[in-house]
Amino acid sequence: MAPKDKAARREEKKRQETIAANIAKYSYFKLLVETNPDLAGFFEDIKKVIEASPTGTITQDEFNNLTRGYEWFSRYDSDQQEAEIAKALDRQNNTNLYEESIKEKKTNIAYTARQKGIELDDDTLTELAELARFNDWSAVEIDNAIGQEVVDLISAGGTAVGEAGEIQTSLQQWAASNGLNLTDAEVARYVESGAFGGQDLESIKQDIRKTYLAGAYPAWSDRIAAGADPADIAAPYRKRIASLLEIGEDQIGFDDQLLQRGLQSVGADGKPRVMPLFEFEQEIRKDPRWEFTDNAYDVYSRVGENLLRTFGFR
Repeated sequence: MAPKDKAARREEKKRQETIAANIAKYSYFKLLVETNPDLAGFFEDIKKVIEASPTGTITQDEFNNLTRGYEWFSRYDSDQQEAEIAKALDRQNNTNLYEESIKEKKTNIAYTARQKGIELDDDTLTELAELARFNDWSAVEIDNAIGQEVVDLISAGGTAVGEAGEIQTSLQQWAASNGLNLTDAEVARYVESGAFGGQDLESIKQDIRKTYLAGAYPAWSDRIAAGADPADIAAPYRKRIASLLEIGEDQIGFDDQLLQRGLQSVGADGKPRVMPLFEFEQEIRKDPRWEFTDNAYDVYSRVGENLLRTFGFR
């Protein structure tokens, strides 16, 4: 046999080995057809291109051109495609690498999520685990993804657990005690800032004081902006109402018109002013409820006695 013939045969054998190796690299597509029938024929298309290639390979451009004829590539994003391929490779090699890696990611994410404030369902955990695996998420990126789940939960009226739940409960109770009704979306934003953004609860409260509360009580805006709570400012006024109207302080909310007149008083010049407590007591006695109190009876009795003495009847 001529040397040239031997060399040609060696080259052809090498080419055939390259073809076989490259075809084997894509053989998992045969398994993908089991769960994705619309991929039927794709492996054969790859095989034809490789076999027709002088080098026994398929270029990325050639591969991309073939994908345009199959809906599977447009139906799934790259992460989903990688997940499906990883599962197919496990079936082909009789391994369980994909499921084990996802299981480990799910365990870690579930633990972090519980610490941060939410119990994630299995579907959500699987979705996040797959994204974390294929995008090589850092701990910060995982925190951000969990944070968005917490925000969605609270924005929908749900209650968080863990760190986020503690912030949510404390914030809602504090806001209510100061006459502020935050929306679920607003609470969610502040909880995210606290549980995932590193902002402490007192800083969050101070933001709320400046954003919402200072403007609601202009005469007290400087004190509120400096860190005072409307609940503390309102306490003396609330005590006067409770005493003169003979009701419990817990019955006097920030929506009480008497309390609002005391806290949002305006002077003759139309500017906000702090109403003195003695003047506020006069306002309370103008309230129809005061007429039916023992306090009012005592006042009227004293007035009557004084009148009788003035005219010499006592």
